[in-house]
Amino acid sequence: MSEPGAFGRHALVVGDPDRAELLATELLADVEGVLPLGLPNYPQRHAWHLYIVRVDPAIAGLTRDAFMERLKARGIGTGLHFRAAHTHKYYREHHRPRTPLPDTEWNSERVCSLPLFPDMPVRDVDRVVDAIRAVLREARS
Repeated sequence: MSEPGAFGRHALVVGDPDRAELLATELLADVEGVLPLGLPNYPQRHAWHLYIVRVDPAIAGLTRDAFMERLKARGIGTGLHFRAAHTHKYYREHHRPRTPLPDTEWNSERVCSLPLFPDMPVRDVDRVVDAIRAVLREARS
């Protein structure tokens, strides 16, 4: 666990305008198998109201769904905010024939939202990251 007011190698203050980018780029940088999405390449700042990661089953040792289930068992909620639109029930039932979208489907099967956000207390960030590390360590053993 980090000391109060610190996160990993970086001192972070809740409300710091650079904290969201720091969380996005470095929070899970050394965690193999769970890859944060990249920073946007435009000048406007992202709100980071959702912290989306991509779970690589070949590296993580488990699927996105198994990753989410194991985090839930540790009291860490996750979300699916970006499921491929054409895989939703309405589209499957009302839009035929279905056009395969392999890249969209590949990403849809791997992305999930983690409960991490810029104003989150450091102790809670640590709890989420510790749970992620534990789940991946168990999956690989």
